[in-house]
Formats: sequence, C-alpha cells, structure tokens
Amino acid sequence: MQWQIKVRVFHMACSTVLILSFVGASAGQESRRDTPTSRVLATLEDQVFSEINLLRSDPDDYAERFIAPLKPRKTKRRGTT
Repeated sequence: MQWQIKVRVFHMACSTVLILSFVGASAGQESRRDTPTSRVLATLEDQVFSEINLLRSDPDDYAERFIAPLKPRKTKRRGTT
C-alpha cells in the first residue's frame, strides 16, 4: 500500500513539473522573470523541484511525514463487556 502512495505522489510531481516546464518554455527564457506571474511560476517551480528531491532522497520518511497524515484515521470501537 505504501508503494502505491509513493507512485501517486511521484506521478503528481512529474505532471506538475511537466506543466510548469511548458509554461516556462512558452514564456521564453529571456522574459521568464520579467512579470509578477512568471516570478510566481518560477518560485512554484523551485518548490516543486525541492519537494521532488525531498521525496526522492528518503521516500519512507516523506510518506510518514506528509502522506500518512492525509490518510483518513480509523476510530477504534470499544467493546461493551
């Protein structure tokens, strides 16, 4: 189950990077940081790469710290005796 979460996160990260790279390529490299929107996209791109590197460096720790808290928590029912 844990590897499925890793695969989903990896796919989401790759998709985000791919989209951001197309946005950056269409804006042109020379005018990339000239507008406020392009600066925000560049910052977002840096954050995505940082997140991917964090995930790749220690997948188990990443899953424990960031993915596990997103899973719904099951409540234990106490038996009546």
